[in-house]
Amino acid sequence: MTPTSASALISCPAREPSWAPPTDAPTRLGTDIGSLAHHAIEQWLVSGDWQCRGAQDALTKRFVALARPDRANTARARLVVSRLRARADELGSFLETWENPRVRIEQVLMDRQRGLWGRADILITSQDRIGLIEVKTGEHESAGTTLNEREIRQVLFYAHLMARDAGRVPDVARLFSLKRGLIEVPVTGEKVARVIEEAVRARDRWVAGNREERPAPEVCKFCPRRLRCSPSWDALPSWPNRDGVEGVVHRLDEATSGRISLVVQRNSATVVISGLVRKQIGRAQVGDRVRVLGLQRSLGRRGYESFAARSDAQLLVVQRRLEVEKWA
Repeated sequence: MTPTSASALISCPAREPSWAPPTDAPTRLGTDIGSLAHHAIEQWLVSGDWQCRGAQDALTKRFVALARPDRANTARARLVVSRLRARADELGSFLETWENPRVRIEQVLMDRQRGLWGRADILITSQDRIGLIEVKTGEHESAGTTLNEREIRQVLFYAHLMARDAGRVPDVARLFSLKRGLIEVPVTGEKVARVIEEAVRARDRWVAGNREERPAPEVCKFCPRRLRCSPSWDALPSWPNRDGVEGVVHRLDEATSGRISLVVQRNSATVVISGLVRKQIGRAQVGDRVRVLGLQRSLGRRGYESFAARSDAQLLVVQRRLEVEKWA
């Protein structure tokens, strides 16, 4: 079980824990902007560029090279370049406080006895200190320097794995966020043991069949079961900044550009969803009850809720061909 899986399972007992064994570092880079930023930071550290004059430029150049011209000029990429430039000195200055540091990247750590493992972003060792840094690219993070429970759990989980590798918990633990900067995570043996015990108990409960759903915005946001989890959809209308709609398709319009708009009836409300593509729509038809995720509010016609589909939007047909009223 990995740190991400353990944290998700603690938050919601319905989340299936990961069973996959440790693997080598991926041979192919992720293609999303966040993953490319992550890889740029790793290359910058391994190469030693963080110690050179012009370290900021070296980091941003590595990101631009990975993103390539077609991606580097997008608004999201320009924002990441700005954040990389702003945070490079902060990370470099932290590493300079270590005497002759050895920096390891994407290191697989294991606790074979408990069946726990993870791939640590950055491990640092020197003559008298050991430390770890968990990297977040900031795309889905909230503002402020206060870490949420999920983030703290993940760092403490890695601290446990590092203790199995090095014989003691790290002296220093940080979360490095492009959005929020370098944030300290206090680590003690007691805190680490508590998180690991909680994770193992949660896995044991799941195996025993105790899988109660606990929907909440921060819990459900990245859940792979979300489209099919009815308790999550029941709770969604009351959440701020909701990013999904469930209802019956009343109309489906395709523009010459290939973009598709749906008119959906949700209880007594009418919702317009724009910017979908055929791949996302699949075989959905007028009369189907659907669930659509990956939406953000947009301006629309007065009296109707309007959402625009993001590139990662997903649609699931829950029920086929219900009777619908004519929508004008």
